[in-house]
Amino acid sequence: AAEAAEVVAAAATAEFPVPAAVKALTPGEVEIVFLGTGSAQPAKYRNVSGIFLDQPARGSMFIETGEGSYGQLRRSYGEEGADEALKRLRCIWVSHIHADHHVGLPRILAARRALLGGDAAPTLTVIGPRPLRRFLELYETVEPLAMHFVDCLEVHESVWDGVSGGVLGGGGGGGT
Repeated sequence: AAEAAEVVAAAATAEFPVPAAVKALTPGEVEIVFLGTGSAQPAKYRNVSGIFLDQPARGSMFIETGEGSYGQLRRSYGEEGADEALKRLRCIWVSHIHADHHVGLPRILAARRALLGGDAAPTLTVIGPRPLRRFLELYETVEPLAMHFVDCLEVHESVWDGVSGGVLGGGGGGGT
């Protein structure tokens, strides 16, 4: 127990390298909303995986979109605020194909597409594992989603140069 306490104390005082982009942020410039951090099923106060990263001046992105993520976004921002957040959406990242990480994705994509004019909606970059592409392509046989899929195994700086203006702005590569 004493050894564990020493490790915790050392970690609490350790200095970790902070990327220059993070150091350059000012308070209020970016918001991270945990829509869910784990649950056996979606619930109002404890939801499956979903994180919403919002940088209002540059755009927003989802990291994981478990079932109920859209509902949690609406509860967090209200109806109009959630609509505005979806309009600013630039990218969605899904780490793996477990349902608690991706089942909410079609609802988010469909809601965004509807808000941005249906067939006129610009495509959104979705990054994830190859089986997710198959899931989304099958879903699109029922409802269009206006998305461009990138296999996460193929993600490297050259991919970002031409996609979504560098995903979250800046216009440069993904390494920045």
